[in-house]
Amino acid sequence: MKGNPLEKYFINDKSLHEANSLIWNFYRVNNSSFPGDKSNFYIAGYYIISRHPDNFPVHETKEDFCNIFKRDHEVLRKFIGEITSSLNYIRIFVIT
Repeated sequence: MKGNPLEKYFINDKSLHEANSLIWNFYRVNNSSFPGDKSNFYIAGYYIISRHPDNFPVHETKEDFCNIFKRDHEVLRKFIGEITSSLNYIRIFVIT
């Protein structure tokens, strides 16, 4: 995973691998370079992976997640949107 900006954070290997796979799938589908800041892009990928139903109920709010990584909420939202729309991911909302 050389060059992965997430390596400096304490993220378990499985999540790190899944985020890396997601990012490279995006790269393969779009046949392009990374949009913008590579670090923000990987953090957005990790956010998507961390929200997978398999990780429930450990979800943090987007604001808390941004605080952990010291990222702007809107920048994260932009990158999440680019990844999910490009890979045709769907969002499922649970209303309680």
